[in-house]
Amino acid sequence: MRFIEYGKSNKCIMVLIHGMQVPWQLWNDHIEYFSNKYHVIVPVLSGHDTEEISTFISIQEEANSIEDFILKQYGNKVSVVCGVSMGGAISALLWERKKLLIERLFLDGAPLLPYNHLIAFFIEKQYKYMTFKAQQRDRKILEQCENAFIPTKHMSSFLKMVDMMSNKTIENCVKSITHFRLSSNCNDEIKIVYYYGTTINEYYSKKSSKFLRKYYDNVEMHCLKGKSHAELYLFSPVAHIRLIESFINDD
Repeated sequence: MRFIEYGKSNKCIMVLIHGMQVPWQLWNDHIEYFSNKYHVIVPVLSGHDTEEISTFISIQEEANSIEDFILKQYGNKVSVVCGVSMGGAISALLWERKKLLIERLFLDGAPLLPYNHLIAFFIEKQYKYMTFKAQQRDRKILEQCENAFIPTKHMSSFLKMVDMMSNKTIENCVKSITHFRLSSNCNDEIKIVYYYGTTINEYYSKKSSKFLRKYYDNVEMHCLKGKSHAELYLFSPVAHIRLIESFINDD
């Protein structure tokens, strides 16, 4: 795992964790905005780099790498962790393990409960097919990607990423996401917000929100009506930044 850092190192730490099959550059607008107030750390998840080949093993291994880096460089205090989709599952795992003392946790569409095995099978198949076709520069698939989850300005980074992505990374990502279950007893004083949409691809995010609502009184829930999975993060970064800032400033 590679780490990209912005802002002065003596400022409070903000960690931004991206999701599966998207490049870290989707955080660019967030980085530009928050690096004036925070020391922003962006982990480039294994298997998702645009500069070096690596293989994603599990969200547990990714959490290990993030913890080891921050503890070694900065100690255990982290002001804000923001995670989207699979990055949200990694963020929740960091909270569960408590090696880092996180003050605020922002989760967007984080999968926190196991998936149906048949659905997991089709998700893996779909991601492999899409990756292969993107590597072949199939115009139809690239248009679908651009419409669904890759803004035009990040398409070049996406293509660099998929060119270096292996089937093993896809298999391990899907396995990690679809097998992960957050503990129901990791309560503490941390402040948490969970965002999710209402379209069909937010089905498991909605289930995760119900799970959090049942077991955690300290979690603030927000349903983004009519929005798809991580839609604001992907296509409306300014609006997404406002959600994060509002959460940070809400005392």
